[in-house]
Amino acid sequence: MKKPTALQAVILASTAGVAGRMGHQLATHDVSVMATVSAVLAVLSTGLFIASRVAYVGRTVFYACPVKGCDVSISARDVRTAQHDRLRVLATDHSKHSGSA
Repeated sequence: MKKPTALQAVILASTAGVAGRMGHQLATHDVSVMATVSAVLAVLSTGLFIASRVAYVGRTVFYACPVKGCDVSISARDVRTAQHDRLRVLATDHSKHSGSA
């Protein structure tokens, strides 16, 4: 697993703050313990999901063919530099994927 980014840390810290504040408010308004725990866990799991998606998108590189009307695009995640170069050339060189010589 890669180290978390600053953005992920901010997302998780703010999610924890919101969940804690909401849990405190629910507890002071005589909401049942199970409902309070459920609400807090829902907020925390949502924050974790958002942080994981930020990490996924941050490590994904997209390459698309520049030729108008060509729908070829490639997304690559967690691959070596040589592989990125190969995929970039494959996506951006229309003659390599168009079927025409």
